[in-house]
Amino acid sequence: MARKRKRVPEVLWRLFRHRARSLAETILALIPPPPATASGCRCKGPRCLYCSGEEVMSFLVRPDDPSDYRKLLTGCFVVVSENAPPLPVFDPHCRWSQCEIVRRSIEMIMHEVPSSSNLICCSYDKDNRSSAVVDELTSPKWTILLRRVGDALMMYLLKYTSLFLPLPRNKHHQISGSPISDFCFKFSRRMPDFKSQHHPLVCNVFSGSRQKRKRIEVVESEPGKQPHKHSSGSDPASDSNRFVASDGSGCGSNEERPHKISEGSLKQNTGLSQKRTRQYLWQRQRKCRQLVQETNALIPCSANSCNRDNMSRRLQYDVYARSSLSYESKISPCFCCSVFQNVRKMHKNAEINRQHIFYKLQNSTSMFPAKHLLYALKPNGSGASVLFNNIFGTFGSDNPEKIACLHSQKSHRIISTCLYHSFIKLLKRLIRETRSCRYLRLLNKHCSIRSPYQDASRSTTADFEGNDKGANLSMRGQDEDQIDKELSQFSKTKKSKTITEASVNQLEPSKCYCPKKQVVSFIWAICRRIVPSPLLGEPSNWRILRRNISKFIQLRKFEKFSLKECIHELKISKFPLLSNKHHADLHGGCSEVGISDIARHAILECWMYWFFMSLVSPLVKANFYVTESEHEKQEVLYYRKSTWKKLMRETECMKDERYHLLNHASAREILGKRPFGFSRARLRPKQIGFRMLTNLRAPSRMPLNPPPSRNHSIRQLQSKALYDHGAAYQSFQSVNSVLHDLHVVLKGLWTKEPEKLGSSVFDYNDVYRKLVPYLFLLKNGPTDMPSVFIVVSDVSKAFDSVNQDKLLSVMKDVIFDDEYTVEKFTQVIHAKKSLKVHQHLTLAHKEIVTESRKNTSRLPSQSLHSVLVKKVFSKKIRKEEINLILIEHIMRNVVQFDNKFYLQLVGIPQGSVLSSLLCSFYYGHMERNVVFPFLEKANGDFLGKYDTFGASASQSNHTNEVVVCGAKYLLLRFIDDFLFISTSKKQASMFFSRLERGIRDYNCWMNDEKFGLNFDINGQGCRSNRLHVGKDGTSFLRWSGVLVNCSTLEIQADYTRYLNSHLSSTLTVSCRGKVGCQLKAKLRRYLQPKCHPLFYDSNINSPGVVRLNIYQAFLLCAMKFVCYISKLSILPRFCPIFCINAISASLRYMSRLIKRKVYSFDIDNTFRPKYDVKKKDVIWLGLHAYSRVFQKKQSRHKKLLCLFRSRLKPYGRLENMSPELKYAVDDARSSVLWSIKY
Repeated sequence: MARKRKRVPEVLWRLFRHRARSLAETILALIPPPPATASGCRCKGPRCLYCSGEEVMSFLVRPDDPSDYRKLLTGCFVVVSENAPPLPVFDPHCRWSQCEIVRRSIEMIMHEVPSSSNLICCSYDKDNRSSAVVDELTSPKWTILLRRVGDALMMYLLKYTSLFLPLPRNKHHQISGSPISDFCFKFSRRMPDFKSQHHPLVCNVFSGSRQKRKRIEVVESEPGKQPHKHSSGSDPASDSNRFVASDGSGCGSNEERPHKISEGSLKQNTGLSQKRTRQYLWQRQRKCRQLVQETNALIPCSANSCNRDNMSRRLQYDVYARSSLSYESKISPCFCCSVFQNVRKMHKNAEINRQHIFYKLQNSTSMFPAKHLLYALKPNGSGASVLFNNIFGTFGSDNPEKIACLHSQKSHRIISTCLYHSFIKLLKRLIRETRSCRYLRLLNKHCSIRSPYQDASRSTTADFEGNDKGANLSMRGQDEDQIDKELSQFSKTKKSKTITEASVNQLEPSKCYCPKKQVVSFIWAICRRIVPSPLLGEPSNWRILRRNISKFIQLRKFEKFSLKECIHELKISKFPLLSNKHHADLHGGCSEVGISDIARHAILECWMYWFFMSLVSPLVKANFYVTESEHEKQEVLYYRKSTWKKLMRETECMKDERYHLLNHASAREILGKRPFGFSRARLRPKQIGFRMLTNLRAPSRMPLNPPPSRNHSIRQLQSKALYDHGAAYQSFQSVNSVLHDLHVVLKGLWTKEPEKLGSSVFDYNDVYRKLVPYLFLLKNGPTDMPSVFIVVSDVSKAFDSVNQDKLLSVMKDVIFDDEYTVEKFTQVIHAKKSLKVHQHLTLAHKEIVTESRKNTSRLPSQSLHSVLVKKVFSKKIRKEEINLILIEHIMRNVVQFDNKFYLQLVGIPQGSVLSSLLCSFYYGHMERNVVFPFLEKANGDFLGKYDTFGASASQSNHTNEVVVCGAKYLLLRFIDDFLFISTSKKQASMFFSRLERGIRDYNCWMNDEKFGLNFDINGQGCRSNRLHVGKDGTSFLRWSGVLVNCSTLEIQADYTRYLNSHLSSTLTVSCRGKVGCQLKAKLRRYLQPKCHPLFYDSNINSPGVVRLNIYQAFLLCAMKFVCYISKLSILPRFCPIFCINAISASLRYMSRLIKRKVYSFDIDNTFRPKYDVKKKDVIWLGLHAYSRVFQKKQSRHKKLLCLFRSRLKPYGRLENMSPELKYAVDDARSSVLWSIKY
């Protein structure tokens, strides 16, 4: 049986197609045809690769060859350059060593092309004649290949080909040839995505072609007749150039043009049916413009009533048909009708931009933002025309009142039958009502101020009069005075001036926001007040429109609102202006029989898009502070701006000892001496209190002159607006962009010396590497597994309590070299429809660049089918520069909050790319100098080295030191969250008492509310706020997203964070594009976070717990599926067959993903992951989880539940299942999940 041919990697297949071949296939293709006799070969007797004939493969690969050599021939892929000359002769002799050949090849390339981009010359040291590529190409497997192919062919491969060495997980590393990242952009967007690599047409497709594939169509013509031939880009049936002169005027009379057009179309219809070549876009648009000009040629028309270039094909046909009709009747339609034929066609994926409504602190003095279009227009014909053009994207008249309207009887205009003049009149009214709306009265009526200290609602002032800005400001001032009184009464009860944790806890922002129903009620009241009723339709449409506004307000943070959702269930017939009945009497002076259904639908789309984009969104932006919260997940909260301002003032988060207020001159002095700017801070509400967030990713700017002091008077507000409009600013780079190189250096130092970070872990991978060896020693000892004692603790305000001077001294011990070199690696990733190029920076040192396999640590683990390319790029960073940046970033962190500048005195900036690493180095230094020495003293004769357990417990050469005097312990720390496990109760108690006292030298204090213990201390009982007990009686301690079994140390996922809110608040639902494909992708994405060997390795968990973790992952995914389907309300319901097929595909994906994750994870040669769950068991667990979830939602998913039960029947009854599966599906063991609201 023939051996299966190895598949070409997707990246290489997209770029090179059949030119990409394995190394063995390339060698066989380069060898010239064998000689007729053996005497014609240069080997002179002994058999070589050239004269082997049909046995050439057996000569190249032999039974006793090592596995590395075999993998090199089949796993290494080669692409021969297009400019490569043919191999002149084959010489089997080996005159030089492999090292000498590689060096000579590199030096020849550099001599011929000094600035060559060939990667084989990358970082080549001419003096020492060495580089990482030389070391790779001189390994023993390449020496074996040299003896088989000879000097000439080896030098040809190194000089004229691109070599791609194999890496784990289907990745490759390019070490020679031009970097594929330089030219992959040319092909990735234009290459067809063939699923089969052996399609019969693939061989004729060149990868570098930029031309589209030509359509080939064979037409059988009648005898004696020749098939019609049309040149590309021309249409003989309707070529408008022959009727229009160069100046745009017609060449013939108006009576002749329609006849010629219809004659041409008649010729086209009488010919044989064949594919008509489509014109280019600019030709089609020019023809549309000319047709509209011909349509309006007989009426007086202003210059700006021309056609736009965004008509759909059906609109083009309408204009064409109507023009023919008008010429036949010798009567032209009026301007009022023709203007609506040019309405812009909205994109099918158009959406309302919601990003500008979040986190806006500007306190507007009007109903809309100050620069809103409605405030810049006057309620006259000119202003209404500008607004009409802004809404519909067409060109109305500058003075609509002077347009001759043919919809009139006896010289008296009937506005009710003229759509254009009706819109103009209604838009005048819209502008007028906007200027005179008493919006504050409506705001206080529908969104009454909810005090953070009183639940009573504020009544509306009954005697409010006046509609100018001054009156609005006076009412706004009354609202703020009321909150000021309440806050002053509350501040009198405080005992300290500076804010403390207890005083912050008394603020409850969760009780101060406006419910979403009130926000919808206010927006609808404003719309009913300023928008004329004909533009809102009949009352039946009002309810639908208000429901759509409610959907817009109820969107979660990252959700989008499409145009399809704006007009959902709205009926054109319920809009009197757009209904057919409104235009029933539209005859007489105008020949237009009515606007087409497509045009009316386009009018409705434009109006509703403008309604939501320019009315609803600005109303929210000007009157509410919109933000997400911690306790509501992705749900959005709406605060009245006056209420939010007072909450910010009362928290005094910037007035304690951590921050110092800076004036404008001091802030400018600090920022002028460094390359980066400042960060902006905002508050995120919690259930009780706030959390401060700073944005260090965005660039910043600062006014050159200090702004005027803020005052709430109208004159001061106007002067401030003028200042903001004409102020000059100085721009700064973002903080994180400048710190990126420093982050690369620190990450490289962490990889080189992990012991300096102590017991730090950064993800599940680190936890798994350190936990498995420890559990292996406990469970496989000479006796049964001993009792374990666990301590869980959390540092209080870890980032905000770091001693800055101490941190700088710690970093001096970490950064000790005078200079560091940063190298750039480019990764070409195969995406679904294109190739993506990602750039990665790494720290260059010998331990990293010696072997190509170590480069895999720099690649994202989730990326498949990728090629790593090392470019000739290096940047040197000196130690003095690093220290200067650290000092500026740590000691002089400038934060802008509420348009004021503050200097951070204590702690490190949150949101920085360095925050996690700096915190880990800081607490790692504390562990090495305080915690581990204390643990040694706790047991007296405890002789083990602390770095053995903290940082290097996964190394096999240290495992014999873990057991000392019968005591074993493991310390893990995720940033500031400690997990301590010991077999000695005394040691665990001493560790708890030491953390409880705090470590003064490092300003490190524990949060008393976040301690967790599984044992009692001094007879006081088990003191724990992190203890979780299931309904089955099993006790767990919560730590960093996992549940640790208090007795067996088995690991389960922590789902308790879903208990305090509805599960739908964690989802982001999309109604755009291919919703079915998005649903399938979501189901797979919901399963990925908990797909890690930490939960499914039998070295950690028992078989029952492994299956329980799989079952719980499916339960949560099923609940999210129910919530996701319920939110897709505007779409037709999915077919049950489609749903169950999508779910079944996700179950199979879960089985494959677990196996890939488990078996691709290597700790070392001693410990190997174990996974023994069969695929059918995984699928059964998934089907059972979905059926159990659907049982609680039977009214909505009856058919789907029946399908799941039918799929479960072939597996048998639950009573006949294995004990492990029965253990997993027991509801008592998943009590947390069944308590989630979904």
